[in-house]
Amino acid sequence: MADKDLRPGILSAISDWLKLLALIVLVAEGVILAAMRMTPAENAVAPLYPVFMLLFLLLIVAGVIFDRYLAFRKSEDELSMQIGDKKLSVPGKQLNVVSPPTGALPETLYVDSQRGFQLDLPKSAGWSRAEQLDFGGYLLRQGLLPSHEAIPKFKDALSIHPMGKMLAEASVMCVYEGDPVEVEITDSTTTDALEAMLARAVQVAARRGEKITDEQLSEQRKEIVAKKTPVRKLPVQNSFAVMTMGKALAADSDIPPTLANVFVQNISQSGGAVENLVADDRTILYGSTQTWHNVLINGKQGELTTYAINQLTQSDRFIYMISIAFSPQTRQSLEVWNELQKMMQSFRMLAT
Repeated sequence: MADKDLRPGILSAISDWLKLLALIVLVAEGVILAAMRMTPAENAVAPLYPVFMLLFLLLIVAGVIFDRYLAFRKSEDELSMQIGDKKLSVPGKQLNVVSPPTGALPETLYVDSQRGFQLDLPKSAGWSRAEQLDFGGYLLRQGLLPSHEAIPKFKDALSIHPMGKMLAEASVMCVYEGDPVEVEITDSTTTDALEAMLARAVQVAARRGEKITDEQLSEQRKEIVAKKTPVRKLPVQNSFAVMTMGKALAADSDIPPTLANVFVQNISQSGGAVENLVADDRTILYGSTQTWHNVLINGKQGELTTYAINQLTQSDRFIYMISIAFSPQTRQSLEVWNELQKMMQSFRMLAT
């Protein structure tokens, strides 16, 4: 009875591939134990049964040690992160630096020798050709700047900040999937986080004996959303981008261009939240998801969930921000998500 109680605990504590090994060993030990009880003590084989049982137990121990070693190696080689219902892994400390390719290149291999990186583009239909934009042009493409005329003013304002020139003069390689949807902010647009904050404001006011009216809540909601999204209409599209920032442009910055400083600068300027973050000494991987309620999507009332995932890494000359923008409301969303993952996972810096 004691043996039966122990076996489920043993099997649940080890990895899947070890469960089969453990089950085989436990069954074999049960057979050996039965045979040992049926074998007369004076039989020459009887003394060997305990030896066989010990060897089988050592086999399980060796398997556990090997399994833990594999898990340790995997943790050293990868950074893994959960954002919402999506899990993403990218190369970590062992991020490959590859030699520049020579000869005829595969059609899906994107190589940028000038900026020092390569990656695999999607093979499936529906993706745009890779295009190279400056940072201002990229923000215009994303609907975050109103016109070409706004780009110089934006760059001048950005250059005032530490490392600002490096960001303002960055270049962006981007790939898009499908057609963009037009998302329009309405007077009732909100998010779960915003509604939770307004609910807390109502509670605080109630403790003071005050009451916040529905009209006041509506005005606060509109004001907060307007600050977060100054553009009322913007295109939303699944996309992948690699922003390349030259470290030499931040040589005179009072804040050095490290991955940590670039991360802090990016978060402080975007005002975005971080749902999860993992890092090692070569990579910072972070992201968040957000659902917008009461928006117009191509003119129809609905809600939109977006995932934003960024990976920061660096070479001697450049800092790279590799970004995924994804919305599960798109067609073939699982296939698109898989392609976005593969692009981020395939990113490699070129040896100089």
